[in-house]
Amino acid sequence: MAAAALAVAVVGWFVAPNIKELMDWARSYVRSNVVWYTGLPEKLEQLAEALSGINTYVAQSRLGFVVNNEATIRHLWELKDAIHDAEELLDTFQYQILEANLLAAENDRRRSVVGSRESLRELERLLARLHANSRDLFQISQFVVRAKPRPTTGPLRRCSQLFGYEDEYRHLMARLRGGDAKVIAIVGHGGMGKTELAQWAFNDAAANSKDRSFDLCIWVSVYGKFGEDDLLAEIWRSVPNKTNADGLVRASVASIQQALEKKVTQANRYILVLDDVCNDESVEASNQQRRIKTWNTVLAPFKRPRGRGSRILMTTRAEICVKTLGTAAVQTLGAVATARINLCGIDAPAIKGLLKKTASDDGQARLPSELQSALQANVDMLHGSPLAAEIRACRFKPVNRDIEL
Repeated sequence: MAAAALAVAVVGWFVAPNIKELMDWARSYVRSNVVWYTGLPEKLEQLAEALSGINTYVAQSRLGFVVNNEATIRHLWELKDAIHDAEELLDTFQYQILEANLLAAENDRRRSVVGSRESLRELERLLARLHANSRDLFQISQFVVRAKPRPTTGPLRRCSQLFGYEDEYRHLMARLRGGDAKVIAIVGHGGMGKTELAQWAFNDAAANSKDRSFDLCIWVSVYGKFGEDDLLAEIWRSVPNKTNADGLVRASVASIQQALEKKVTQANRYILVLDDVCNDESVEASNQQRRIKTWNTVLAPFKRPRGRGSRILMTTRAEICVKTLGTAAVQTLGAVATARINLCGIDAPAIKGLLKKTASDDGQARLPSELQSALQANVDMLHGSPLAAEIRACRFKPVNRDIEL
C-alpha cells in the first residue's frame, strides 16, 4: 500500500494544464507561414495527436487513482521527462519561427528554413518515447484502484521540522511581512510540499507579534470547489470566532458576502490561505472571464480591512489558477502583480533527513546499516518529493520492517 500511495505524489504533475498547451502550440506552429524542413510538419501533427491522447485520458480519469506497481511509476516519470523535452523542443521551434518571420519582413525573397535534419530526428526519438511510455499509462487500469476523495487540509503542522525549502520559506515570510504583492502563490506538482510550506508560514505569520501581526487568520481547503456559493461557504465555515455558522453556510451568496465583509472590516490585517486551488475543467479554456468573475465575487468581501498589509496565500498545481486568481485580485482588491514561489523538490540531504526522521519516528536513533542502505537507495527515485519520501519511509518503520525488508 505504501508503493500505491507513493504513486499519487509521483504522478500529481499530470493535472497541470501544460499538456494541452503543448498540444495547441504544436498545431499552431504547423499553421505558421514559414518554410519547414521536410517532414517536420507531419511529425508535429503526430506530436499533437500523441499529446491529445494523453490529455484525453488524463481529463477523463483526472488521475484520481493510486498505483501499486513500481515499474509503472518509473514509466510515468519517463513520460513526464519526455513531455518536458517536448516543451523544450517546441520552445526552440518558436524561436526559429520568430527569427524566420523577422528575416522575411526584412527581405521578402529570402526565406529561412525552420528546423533541420537533427531536429527532425530528435522529434522522431521523442515521439517514440512518448508512445512507448504512454502505452503504460493507457494500460494502467490493471494496477489501478479508485482513491478516496482528497482529504481536507488544515493549518496545523504535521511535522516539528521543515525539511528543505529554507530559502523558499524565508522568501515567503518576507512577502507576507512586507512588499507590494497582496497575492502570493505557491506553485508545484503534487507531493512537492506546497501545503506544508503554507502551514509553516500561516502558523508563523499568525503567531508573530513583533510588528504587524495578522488578527484575522483563515485557512480554507478549496480543492474541488469552483462555484461562488461553494467557495464562499467554505471560506465562511473556516472563519474563526463566529456564530450561526451552520445557518450561513446554507445561506445565499449575498448573505455570506455581507457576513465576511463585516469580519474583514473589523480586522486590522488578515491572512487568507486558499489551499489546493484547482482549475474548473468544465469551463471552456477560452472562457477565462467566467473564472475571473467567480473569483471577483469570492474576493469582494476582502476589500476593506482597517489597516494595510493583508495577504492572500494560495497553493496550486496549475498556472492558469495563478493567472485567474491574480487577475481577480487586481480587479477586485487593487492588488499589484501576484508573487509566486515555485517548488521543484527538496535536495538530497533534505530527503535523507526526512526519510530518517519518518523511519525512526524521532530522527535521533541510529538506524541499522542495512536500513540506512535501503533508505539511501530510495533518494534518487523520489525526485525531491517530500510526500513521496514520507510514504516511502513508512515502509521502514519498526512495525513494518519485518514485512518490507
